[in-house]
Amino acid sequence: MRHLTSLSACPALWRSLPCPSSELRLDFVLPGGQSFRWRESSPGFWTGVVHERVWTLTQKDDHLWYAVYPNTEEEEGKSNKETQKKATKRKLKKTTSEAINTEDLKQEKEDDWTNVPIHIDSKDCKKDGETLEDYFQLHLRLQDLYKQWGESDSNFQKVAREFSADDTETKLRNLGFGYRAKFVSQSARTILHEHGLDWLGSLRHVPYEEAKKALCDLPGVGAKIADCVCLMALDKPEAVPVDTHVWQIAKRDYLPQLGQGNKSITERVYREIGDYFRNLWGPYAGWAQGVLFCSDLKKFQSPDKPPKAKTKNKLKEENSMA
Repeated sequence: MRHLTSLSACPALWRSLPCPSSELRLDFVLPGGQSFRWRESSPGFWTGVVHERVWTLTQKDDHLWYAVYPNTEEEEGKSNKETQKKATKRKLKKTTSEAINTEDLKQEKEDDWTNVPIHIDSKDCKKDGETLEDYFQLHLRLQDLYKQWGESDSNFQKVAREFSADDTETKLRNLGFGYRAKFVSQSARTILHEHGLDWLGSLRHVPYEEAKKALCDLPGVGAKIADCVCLMALDKPEAVPVDTHVWQIAKRDYLPQLGQGNKSITERVYREIGDYFRNLWGPYAGWAQGVLFCSDLKKFQSPDKPPKAKTKNKLKEENSMA
């Protein structure tokens, strides 16, 4: 039996049910080892048997799309014969030395479904939809169950964050978020389910340290990200985000002894840099740090600006390499 491999193939066979991926993920459910009558016939398209009928399922735009194949051998045989006749006629037009070009192959593939007898009845449509809803138990809301299980079981709550029916992480990765996609998705769910939509805005009205600590409790959020959010979005101008670039500026121009021997920014060094600049610049230290950061970037420097003076350690390194 030929299987549908796209929504554009024989559109008359496809129907859909509203079903967000947060409620059902075919790629999680069907190959999970509990159902053995499904296989991924092409990427994202699953073909299997439900109630003695062959179906192909796929998901797109928060809908579950499905096609139920004609189930009589007679109709299938007629379709195959018509397809073979068309293919034979095209091949006969070629000389024996000519090869079938890609357009011919494409046309043959498209013709596969041209003569499939399709008899769709409104009652059948409703029945098929009900069959699928019953098969996947779509009348139950998975998000409500996740919330209930998470409230009674802290371990499940942890597992649910790692293994959700939501494909937001995949979409974020496709948009270029890389490894951060996982944390962005998890943090968004944590905020929504544990704190509420107004939680982030409420952090504007609490002290800086309290807001920073709350942010650091979110999945994947460390001191630097928390300080960036505090400074840029939560009215905390004393927040000083410290990345490796700011660390180098601090060592070069302010604290040459800072973090000697360290290859990365430790928690102690991070705190020391932030406190130093807050004591030096006052309650708007984060703004001052932004100016300092930009002034050190090459793209913001004027052509006639003299280069930064090299530190003693840097000179020693260069001399030792000479």
